[in-house]
Amino acid sequence: MAHTFTIASDENLVQMVASARQRLVFVAPGLRLPVAEAILRAARDRPSLQVVVIVDVDPEVCRFGYGQVEAIEKLVGGLKSVLMQPGLRIGLLISDDVTLVYSPTPLLIEAGSDVMAKPNAVLLGEEGGATIASACGAVPGLPPEIGLKPVTKQRLAEVIADLQANPPKPFDVARQELTFNSELEYVEFEVSDFRLAKKKVALPAEILGVADANLQKRFRNSFQVFAEGTPFEFKVDDPADPGKTITLSETVLKKKADELREDYLPALGEPYRRVILRRRRAEFEREIADFKKRVDAYRKLVLAAIGTEFEKTQRELVEALIDSVAASPPKKWLDKTVSGRLDRAAIKKQLTVMINGSLQDVLGEYNPEVSVVFKGVNYETFARDRLFRARLEQKFGREEIARLFHVQTSVFAADGS
Repeated sequence: MAHTFTIASDENLVQMVASARQRLVFVAPGLRLPVAEAILRAARDRPSLQVVVIVDVDPEVCRFGYGQVEAIEKLVGGLKSVLMQPGLRIGLLISDDVTLVYSPTPLLIEAGSDVMAKPNAVLLGEEGGATIASACGAVPGLPPEIGLKPVTKQRLAEVIADLQANPPKPFDVARQELTFNSELEYVEFEVSDFRLAKKKVALPAEILGVADANLQKRFRNSFQVFAEGTPFEFKVDDPADPGKTITLSETVLKKKADELREDYLPALGEPYRRVILRRRRAEFEREIADFKKRVDAYRKLVLAAIGTEFEKTQRELVEALIDSVAASPPKKWLDKTVSGRLDRAAIKKQLTVMINGSLQDVLGEYNPEVSVVFKGVNYETFARDRLFRARLEQKFGREEIARLFHVQTSVFAADGS
């Protein structure tokens, strides 16, 4: 006795097609060559057999693995008519009084079932088939519900051209890509624009005694705004842990950023980014949230205190340069005066304005940010990049590789490595 719940393998479909004597209805997104060839044999061997085929003629059907365009092409060349229904995603096969309703398998995502314990179809007897056959246009005199347009050679040619330009991937490889799961992720972790100790301003060549206009364009000179060491250091309540006092400075923040990288983000070396174990991601993100609070607190404290430091630096620069600039004022300063001369007070004022503008540019660029971006390790890197795998083995050990990556078929075992 046939099972009601069964599997719609190509083998079972072919057997049902071969048993048809009066009526054969096939409805599905697509089909593969063995089924198409069975339909053509049945139509050829039994001329009185009523045959209706309805498919979804769309390139995506082939890309997802619901069927082969070669199978549809063969049917269009061998049957009087092949009908189409856009968006069709159910499977139906009627062989005389027996009806099979099934779930078509997209081979891009999963392999088809071949065991009865994993059914994807329902087998119906005589009562269930007549109504469905009528809806498919297999009962003379009754209008069909689907498959109202024939598959034209023009539409078929469009699909073939589309698939030639963008062919389906091998389904076994594509399935592994979709089911690939990694316990690792790439991480891009950066703390930008917080190192004031490294900030420099360009000093205009004209105030350093370079008079020639062409040389001024080529001249490059800069001044480190703050002295070596930590320009700002604050003892404050920890914004991430109220009640605790901490020190915030460039040195402290840099040390913490380095510790986070060292503790959570193993470096695989160029050309790869750092990685993180997924099981540690939540813990790392909590640490980053606290770190962001401290960086933001430091930014606010610096912006509140930087004015005093700038004034000090500005005064020191003006005092250091005033004598040389007064001895040889920039020509464009003199050209703007009525007398063609500038006294020391006017030169000092001009010099102060110029230096202040350069220092304000530094302030405008100061906007510390903590950036963390997670990116998945893709299947192609895991499966094909031997250097990547070698670096992983160095960091985690060869025995851990199988635990770090999960895929339907073991790629490491596939090539014996």
